[in-house]
Amino acid sequence: MLRFALFCLVLTSAGCMAHTSSKKKLAEAVHSVNDASRWGRVGTVTAAVQPQYRARFLESRSEWGDGIQLADADVLAVQMAEGDEGAIAVISYSWYRLSTMTLHTTVVEQIWRRVEDDFVLSDEQVVKGDDELFARAPEKESESTKDAGPAG
Repeated sequence: MLRFALFCLVLTSAGCMAHTSSKKKLAEAVHSVNDASRWGRVGTVTAAVQPQYRARFLESRSEWGDGIQLADADVLAVQMAEGDEGAIAVISYSWYRLSTMTLHTTVVEQIWRRVEDDFVLSDEQVVKGDDELFARAPEKESESTKDAGPAG
């Protein structure tokens, strides 16, 4: 009976350690991506960005370090989903345009997904504050604009 109780204790502990390990890996990934972004090293963390999101990730940060300077990046919350397959991280960025030197704040919700044994950033959206932090891809010309021809 004592052996069975010890066996159950070991199994339970192993499960807790696996969950703790997942949380630790997630926290490291979230902090790594956002710290690198804070210090202008966005290109160094692309391995932690899901391949389908990578181009948009880099494009959205194209002005960082040139026209936009991050003053701070704070991880406000990280919430692991059930089953440890993903998470939501909430990040607060303090930043300014070099041309105006006016401080702005933007709060972003990042979606993280487990891929094999790691976590990768798969999407993000502004939930509060100034959305000018992220560059926008040029909008495609609408069909009606193309068909209208030159104004004149």
